[in-house]
Amino acid sequence: WGFFATIITGSVSSLPANAGLINKAAFQKELLIAAVCVVAVIDLAIQASVLALGYVALGSWPDPTMIWWILPGFVVVFLFGLALGLLLSAANVYFRDVGYFTEVALQVGFWMVPILYAYSMVEDALIEYPTLLGLYSLNPMTSAITAFRLALWPAANTELGQSQLMPLDQMATLLGLAGLMSIILLWLAQRFFARVSGNLAQEL
Repeated sequence: WGFFATIITGSVSSLPANAGLINKAAFQKELLIAAVCVVAVIDLAIQASVLALGYVALGSWPDPTMIWWILPGFVVVFLFGLALGLLLSAANVYFRDVGYFTEVALQVGFWMVPILYAYSMVEDALIEYPTLLGLYSLNPMTSAITAFRLALWPAANTELGQSQLMPLDQMATLLGLAGLMSIILLWLAQRFFARVSGNLAQEL
């Protein structure tokens, strides 16, 4: 979630922060958002090294056969974050309240994905409301974070751990849908960004 939030917050502020460069030079403005994503990846790598030290300190390691789930989880978070970053960064130039809205949305969003609680808790609470559970599960960050947890949480492949996670077959399907949704959103976001980028210097 920190990786995702870094992409979003950095993207929203990237255009106003580089107003002088945008006004002076002609270049693809999307590169500013791409630079934010690169910084977020580096930050994630540093956090991953701290996590590795935690494994060493505790003497507990995740199942190596499940490590590969990091890749689809990472791709979904990256593409979804990049798509929203492009949309929100351009919108923030025209509507300056977007930045404040984004901060609130990220704080609320943190509690709308299974980070500090188990997916099974939501599943049990919404057992009589399958539509709400479906909407909750369709959130790309829900399946992506579950993929990271499956790959990196040592207890994920114990009987107790599996009972707290989204079922594996369901997660695989939803992760695929999340990837498709993120690609479509990224395509739409890039078209929107390209359409308004010509007026960014004037608006800034």
